[in-house]
Amino acid sequence: MLLLDAADSEYAARIEHAANDAGLSVQLLDNLEAMPADAPLIGVGPSISEPLNVARHMRGIGGQALLVFFTDSSSVRDSLQAELLRDPFLCARYELIAIVDNRRHLASRMGRVVDHVQRHLHAVSSSRGRRRSISKPARSPGVNTRAPAPSMSQPSPPCARPAGKKTSSWRS
Repeated sequence: MLLLDAADSEYAARIEHAANDAGLSVQLLDNLEAMPADAPLIGVGPSISEPLNVARHMRGIGGQALLVFFTDSSSVRDSLQAELLRDPFLCARYELIAIVDNRRHLASRMGRVVDHVQRHLHAVSSSRGRRRSISKPARSPGVNTRAPAPSMSQPSPPCARPAGKKTSSWRS
């Protein structure tokens, strides 16, 4: 995981320990320009004053990373979530994690993030590798294998009409 946070942040070490507990290694970044567009997971630490600028930057460079916004309180998390809901095109994939005093809780949340990223990466790789089965031949573009749709101008067959009813047409 790439973590955008100040090197002297009091939260960077806690995030790194929780990420390590979840099986992630952490590389600390100190500026937006150092972020690669092809990173699968980017954490945004609570010391970043404008975390939504990270989402704007990633969208601008065509990045598809899962952004994990770490906040230092639940009220900051709620306001960040409100901003992300107001502008759904700002960031398509994100997680919000409030850093609490319980290290196990933070590690548990990080574990769920890891699972989420692995499922996404597996889905992307398996959808790229799908090929047509050899046993199913490809249909010719000009051949229609379905029955024609009933037309409004054709009367229904006699067996489909109730007995004693005349056929009427809207064109009459």
